[in-house]
Parts: sequence; C-alpha cells; structure tokens
Amino acid sequence: MPTILLGGRRDWREILTTKHACLTAPPQKKKKHFWKRPRTVAAPEPIGTRPKITFLEKEFNRDTVLESEFDFILPFSMEDYAILRDCPQVRHKCIFPEEHIAKAIDDKIVFNALMMECGYANCIPRVGSPSELELPFIQKRRVDEYGIHTRIITKRSETDRIHDPDFYFQEYVPGAEEYATHAICVAGRLVYVKTYKYLFNSDTYTKSAQNHPFCVEDLGGYIPSELASIFADLSYTGCACFNFKLKDETPMIFELNPRVGASFARNYEPYLWAYMRAVQDNNRRAANPEVSRPGLSRASLTEIAARQSQ
Repeated sequence: MPTILLGGRRDWREILTTKHACLTAPPQKKKKHFWKRPRTVAAPEPIGTRPKITFLEKEFNRDTVLESEFDFILPFSMEDYAILRDCPQVRHKCIFPEEHIAKAIDDKIVFNALMMECGYANCIPRVGSPSELELPFIQKRRVDEYGIHTRIITKRSETDRIHDPDFYFQEYVPGAEEYATHAICVAGRLVYVKTYKYLFNSDTYTKSAQNHPFCVEDLGGYIPSELASIFADLSYTGCACFNFKLKDETPMIFELNPRVGASFARNYEPYLWAYMRAVQDNNRRAANPEVSRPGLSRASLTEIAARQSQ
C-alpha cells in the first residue's frame, strides 16, 4: 500500500484526508447548484480495482521530508519546492519544476511575455494600460492565488493600481464558460490530463473563492493542442494547472499555475496514481538519459523577467 506525504497546504490536506462530498460521490441535484456528470470524455480513466492510498498526517518541513516511512511526496506550493530542493536525498520520491521555470510561470507578467516570445501571442489576452484597453478589463496581481486580488474594471476611475508594479491590466475575455486543465508532465510529456469546464450565470465575472460556478463538467482528458505544446516547449516536469477560456476554439490563457490546482480534489485518486507513475517515469529517465527537446534555459528566462521589471 503506497504512502504519500502531502505538501504544506493545510486546507488541501484537510480536504483530502477527511470525508468530503466532492471526493466520494456527486451531491444530489438541487436546482441549479449541482455537479453535472460528464457529457464528453476524451480519455476515460482505466477501469480496475486499485489499492487504497494512505495519507500521512504530518507537518511538511525538512525533518518530516527526510523521514523514510513514506513512498512519495506531493508538494503543493513554491514553499514546498524550496524545502525539497534542500533535500536531495528524497528527490526520487517526487517531481516538481525547475526553480527558474516555476518562478517565470508563477509571475503572470513574465509568463505572458514568455508565451508571446515563444509564439503563443494569440493565446494571451491583450495586456496594456487602462487607457489602451476597452471596458470592461481586468486588474490582476502578477503573483496571486484564487483570484484574490483580481477585479473587473467597468469604469476607468476604478483603477487604483496604475503605478503599482505588482499589478497589471488585461483584456477581459467575455463568456460564461471557463476551463481548468490539470496536468502532470515529465520532461514536457503529458502523463495525466483532466479538464473541468465551469459554467457561470454571467458573461462578466471573476472565478474566485467567493464566486463559484453553478455547474462543473468533467471533460476527461481533453486538452487544447496549444497547451500540450507549451508543456513540451518548456520541457516541463511536475504538476501544473492552466486556467483559460475558449475564443473561436483558441484557448485564451489567464494563467498557468506551476503546481497542483485546487480542483484536482474533485478526482484526486486517479491524479495521485498518475503522479506516482510520473515519479517512477522521471526516475527511469534520470537513470537512462534520453535525447529530448531542451526546455528554456535559466539565462533566457532571467532575461525575459528582467525586461518585465524595467
């Protein structure tokens, strides 16, 4: 029976280690607030009985990480990555992105610039000053979670962060449908994909901890080809989550989180099994290096980040 040490995000650990409705079965249909069963599944999960996964209820720190009683480690945050980088003895139990890749992706301004330089400008909503963008537009923090600091601006007088370097302004993409694609990769190769479509009651909204969709659809292993190509171009290794809308069948990317996305808990067991397979794949790859497409170098990402700070 495999054991997994979960990362330091207490809220996610509590969700996974308690009997939560979304982890067992869809709740009963209640008016508009319900879990909608999948209508399309591009890559169904294999059917079969799997042994139960055991979670270890321990704090995530260097001492705990260095203990030998667990088989795998699933980091949840940039802070967890920092701890694991300081513990090379357990690198065979986990995967996570290289530091320069994770930092570039986590900073939305740098990520947007990176995507434009890599040929994905058509997938990034326009970034500009409030005077350049059509209303409504979005005010966003360059490093954020759950959309806590995201605001829809409907009047130019509402912009209160024009001179704050930690914020930027971006074109608002209308539409009541939004997507989250969870992925696990090894050297840019997809090991696991799960996409959810969120349906909202309005074309103008921000998805956040305070604003929930009225319906969630499980789209199985669906992933736009552009997103798969981005992982390959980055030679990405680790867990990640894209948030985007579709505009004329093209993904308009809001962010790529270089870590586990919170909604993975909706279908957590296949995710964790895929993660364990990915760790094993990465170990085999490390033992038998193969010729693969190199990711973006630390120097090139540092140069892009420096330009965005000027």
